[in-house]
Amino acid sequence: MWEESTIGRGTATAACVLVAASALLWGVGSSVADAAAVSSADSTATSTYLEARYELLRATVQDVDATAAAEAKASQAFGQECAGALHGAPDSEFEFVPLPTTRPTPRAEGESRRAEQQKDVLLGELAGNLASASAQPSRSAIESFVATVSPLRWSNALIAELIASEAGELEQTLNSPQSPACADMRFWAQSGFRRLSPDSKAFETTRAARLQTLQEGNLLDLLKPLEDSEARRLVARTRALEVKRTHLRIAAELPSEEALDKALGLPASPFAVNKKPPQIAHGKTLSGAEYVLRKAGHEGGCRHTISVTFEESSEGGSSSSTSELCVRRKPTSLPESGCSGGKLATIENGVEPSVRSVRIQLNDGRTIAARVIQLSRRDGGPGGVFVQSFLGRRNLRVLAIVERDAAGGVVLRLAPKHMTPCREDLEPGKPTFAPLAQGSTPGGEGFTIEGVFYSFGKHQEFNFEVDTNEGSGYDHPNVISRGSDEGPAKPKAYGWSLRNECEPNPYAIVYGALTAPGASVEARTPQGLVALTKVAIPAKLHAPGPLLYGAFAEVPSELVVLRADGSVLYTESLATQDKDQTEYCEGYVEPPA
Repeated sequence: MWEESTIGRGTATAACVLVAASALLWGVGSSVADAAAVSSADSTATSTYLEARYELLRATVQDVDATAAAEAKASQAFGQECAGALHGAPDSEFEFVPLPTTRPTPRAEGESRRAEQQKDVLLGELAGNLASASAQPSRSAIESFVATVSPLRWSNALIAELIASEAGELEQTLNSPQSPACADMRFWAQSGFRRLSPDSKAFETTRAARLQTLQEGNLLDLLKPLEDSEARRLVARTRALEVKRTHLRIAAELPSEEALDKALGLPASPFAVNKKPPQIAHGKTLSGAEYVLRKAGHEGGCRHTISVTFEESSEGGSSSSTSELCVRRKPTSLPESGCSGGKLATIENGVEPSVRSVRIQLNDGRTIAARVIQLSRRDGGPGGVFVQSFLGRRNLRVLAIVERDAAGGVVLRLAPKHMTPCREDLEPGKPTFAPLAQGSTPGGEGFTIEGVFYSFGKHQEFNFEVDTNEGSGYDHPNVISRGSDEGPAKPKAYGWSLRNECEPNPYAIVYGALTAPGASVEARTPQGLVALTKVAIPAKLHAPGPLLYGAFAEVPSELVVLRADGSVLYTESLATQDKDQTEYCEGYVEPPA
């Protein structure tokens, strides 16, 4: 679909990406359809959908240049119309590094969060306008896709709902009216960057309502049991086409986000990426990863620096890594090495002008050749560089790097004793997620609590994640991670955290893991003591204890942790958290006109 991605440090611009490739429909988490429920009607509908999706993707590949031109034209037009509209807008301190040494006051944090979210709404308006403009070259293909898939039905209602959401989002992007984004930005600036215009508030209300109607599920998993052999081949062709489109868009000279930021009057981001310099060379490594060499100017005491980017594609997506290499270093300098995508070991180095081949000896008995790229004088030559990547494994080490001239003579032999390629066992394992609880606040706002476990080598960590419909809350993290012991110097039988929300729907959610067997927790409220709800956590999450949680209209004044026999183990005051929340909300709530 035409998905909204980042522009201007955290807001959105148009990017032509099918919904099927987004987390909304193809992400992790949903169960696979029951194979017993497969019918000929399901298979036929699945094949029709996959064919329509492939045809839409094929059309967007053909329209890449036209899409880039439309996006560039719209970006330039909005840059002129909105010139300087956001000059002086506040920036969140969390967007810059290094972070401040002290945390801002709750009131200052509330004001910062309000400004950040208001700016997000305004740039979301602009992003919708850009998305609509860039979708127009593929209008006929989108309309054909929507017309084809809208009548389709499946015995699994979730599949139909997910595809209806996809079609609806495409139609919304294609036909949504232009928002008065520039006028709304100027209204915000004239209010001292404190209040949104009525149009902006209406836009945000509509956007929030639309997001609530979107279904979540893994469409890829749901459709897989319904695919015949021809459909599976079509899925493979679609994946290949997605990779091709990604590469075409990269090469299509899309308008830079930084240029539009500058036109709006926003300060340059410390994470901004300048326009890429021309390529010096590109190719593929032993692992199948693509590499690109670009001139990178001067760095430190190096006269000629080049950037080396490795990009690896797989069924689960793509990953990349970039490093900078000094071309004319000391002959005995050790190579640069790193990891791309976690398990891919990368290695590169500058070589003398006479070097024509490089061999990398590994301790498993293999000798790997690395291509030598000769550099012109303007790129740092005479001389060259070599690049290579391969899959890292447990206990795999580089024993030697041998550089040879055209006649096969050894120019240089390096023995990098401490160079160990990326190891699979040190990479973070795939996180394990499990829904634990669903509930509603006293004001009727829904929320979910999910458990998350991941491992990194020997380190294991468990956390809770609370998802609500609101995004203005003030978080008080306490003891969540397995094995940690933060907070007051008391026996932390209950490692709690607190999620608050401001007006117009204030609430406080207390949640955490209880480590003392048989214990319980009560929260002191104006109505008296209220027992927190206990939920068992699946063993696969390796939690330190069960989840205990409660949702309240305001922050409880105290938590009472009880032993199994009902006696008080300890109490913990939440007065500080209540005071912080009050001050935060005073800063967050939009002031009256």
